[in-house]
Amino acid sequence: MSDTLGLQSLFFNVIPAVIYESNGSKLFSKGGSHNNGMSGVEVVGIQLEMGSHRAFSKNQRRTGFFRFTWARVGIHNYGLLLAPAQVGLGSHVIYSSKKSLELSLNAGLIITTDDVLYPEIEFDYAVYPQLRFNFENFSLGIEYTFKREFKEGFNLLNGYHYVGIVIGSAHGKRIN
Repeated sequence: MSDTLGLQSLFFNVIPAVIYESNGSKLFSKGGSHNNGMSGVEVVGIQLEMGSHRAFSKNQRRTGFFRFTWARVGIHNYGLLLAPAQVGLGSHVIYSSKKSLELSLNAGLIITTDDVLYPEIEFDYAVYPQLRFNFENFSLGIEYTFKREFKEGFNLLNGYHYVGIVIGSAHGKRIN
């Protein structure tokens, strides 16, 4: 694959996820579960994302990079998710010619609907660190996502918390 438009590496990920919704209330209390309609844990659905990396600092074993997510789409048990361009920073560490570790912090706008049949469009923002282990072109990792409505301020206790497994692939020139 040639390095078109200055892009050094393309990635494609599939992310099945689980959600924990919190509006300031605790889900677990003294070993038992607690749900007052404001909190809950459930399987969400699946997301697909694609984007590219662009290195900005490089040495023999470690590379810093910009991470551009061009598109992120998904379906969950409430509705649809669309995330246009998102940005991030990360570090890529090589352990051998076939194994590496990638850590990135990403953020951006997310457009969601609460119901597939009668959609009400919501504009949210998300911050999501991602840790991936790369084995040649295949990658496996974990992602934590904090999502909140765009009109509300950042409050880690109030919002939606997602944990997802990242299954992906990278193609093109290695970034280090």
